[in-house]
Amino acid sequence: MSNNKRLTSSPIIHHFTKLGSTNDTAKSLLEEGHEPAFWVVCDEQTKGRGRRSKEWVSLKGNLFASTTRRITTEPNKRASLSLVAGLAVVDAINKATEEPSSELTLKWPNDILVKEAKLGGILIEAQQSVRPDQTDLIIGIGVNIIANPVVEGRDTICLQSLDIQISRDKLLEHLTNTFQNRINQWDEGRNIEEIKAHWMEKTSPLGTMLTVKCGPEYITGAFMGLDTYGALQIKLNNNTIQTITGGELVSLIEKEKT
Repeated sequence: MSNNKRLTSSPIIHHFTKLGSTNDTAKSLLEEGHEPAFWVVCDEQTKGRGRRSKEWVSLKGNLFASTTRRITTEPNKRASLSLVAGLAVVDAINKATEEPSSELTLKWPNDILVKEAKLGGILIEAQQSVRPDQTDLIIGIGVNIIANPVVEGRDTICLQSLDIQISRDKLLEHLTNTFQNRINQWDEGRNIEEIKAHWMEKTSPLGTMLTVKCGPEYITGAFMGLDTYGALQIKLNNNTIQTITGGELVSLIEKEKT
């Protein structure tokens, strides 16, 4: 069941009672001819997924939403959209609390954390648009509001456990605004440097030792920031700088368990 909501000067929000995946539904709506910039949200999601096809445990009462954008930006700049989305989520939560929290942090490339515990995540998928020079992007966003799933090997947290009382719809209202603000700031990748600067304020300090899982390989080094397009840069033991465009940050303890 779907209800389409539109407030004055607000984006169209397609609300469903139950879905397999908000990203999949957003893709279908694009293929049916719906113009991008709409949102999809559902009360219950049965086949949520994260990056690299990992299961996203979708507990009722939490936020499961996807939005869409049509861009002409070259592929290497699209990766920075995960930074945009992460900042938008932090902005939305801070607006909800009316007091910015220093405990909210961002982990490359797509996690929202509180004291190293996962509060939310982002999944960005792309497909060919109606024109060959355009790409349709689906940005999936999940936030633990009233419950946090039990995930083996990592800590999770929800807003309610932090004494942040907010409904799913109110958080979504803030998010639609903050996401559009950050998208405008990003300006199809022309303003990546400003986005990167804001993102760096919300992540680990430079020099922090990180371990990145890239396929079967683990790479450990000191965090040196982000490259021109938002890829991770770390300094290896031999003092060379390695740029990582895809992978998962893990702790050294997690590495030893594997």
